[in-house]
Amino acid sequence: MGNKKTSTKQTKSPKQSTPRKIEVGGMTFTEHSPTQWMKENSDVMLAGLVEALRDGDKEAVQDIMGALIRSQNIAKIAKKSKISRTLIYDAIDKTKNPTLGTICKLMQSFAS
Repeated sequence: MGNKKTSTKQTKSPKQSTPRKIEVGGMTFTEHSPTQWMKENSDVMLAGLVEALRDGDKEAVQDIMGALIRSQNIAKIAKKSKISRTLIYDAIDKTKNPTLGTICKLMQSFAS
């Protein structure tokens, strides 16, 4: 069998800066983007993170941190916090137990 030639050109997905508007039956709907909401309301998310830390709710801390991390560029967070991406993924993994130092570094990267 001969080798199949594959394309080496990578395609980029189109990034939309504004939510799409969809018109159905004379009504206009705006596409909801949870990621965009989290970027615009990061102060609300950080307040929730502080509240979860205050309550000692590990699962809520990991959920909120995971949402914040996924709404941003993980490589940039890793560079700001000086933590490897693997350690960041471990910090939001429910089966792992992140250290206080890791949580503090991640929170500092969110604040800046």
